[in-house]
Amino acid sequence: MIRSLLLTSLSAIMVASKRVKCPPGTLSEGQIVSALFSNYTKMLPEGDSAVEVQIEMHIQDMGSLNEITSDFEIDILFTQLWRDESLSFSHMLACKRNITMEPRLLQRIWTPNTCLINSKRTMIHASPSDNVMIILYEGLSAELVTRVLPVPCGRLQLA
Repeated sequence: MIRSLLLTSLSAIMVASKRVKCPPGTLSEGQIVSALFSNYTKMLPEGDSAVEVQIEMHIQDMGSLNEITSDFEIDILFTQLWRDESLSFSHMLACKRNITMEPRLLQRIWTPNTCLINSKRTMIHASPSDNVMIILYEGLSAELVTRVLPVPCGRLQLA
C-alpha cells in the first residue's frame, strides 16, 4: 500500500517536471528573451514616477545563536516585484505567460538597489549555486527571488 502510494507520488512528480513544447507559431522562452535583450538597456525603468517595488520576506529558518555577542543568523526568502515596460512580452505570441530566467542574466537587467538595514553582513545562500531566481511576467512585471542569510546587528533580548 505504502509502496504503491510512493510510486504514484514519484510518477506524478516526474510528469509535472516535463518541459512543455510550444505550439507551432508561438515563440519559445529563449526567443522571447533574445528579442527582449536585443534593444534592452540596463537603466531605471521608464515611467512618470518612481519605481514601486513590492517586497516580501519569509523567514525559512533561525539558527546559530551566540549569546555572548548577541549574534544570530536567519535564513530569509527575499522577493522583490516591480514593473519594467522594457521587459514586457505581452505583444509577442508567447508560448508561456511567465519566463524563469537563469541567474547569470541578472546582471543584464535593472534590479532595485534594496538593502537590509541593521545587518552586520548579508550573504546569498549558495547550495551548490546561488539561490537566485528571476521571473518575467507577460504584463510588464519582473520578480527577483533570493535566499539570503543576514546577520542582524544590535542586542538580542533573551528574556
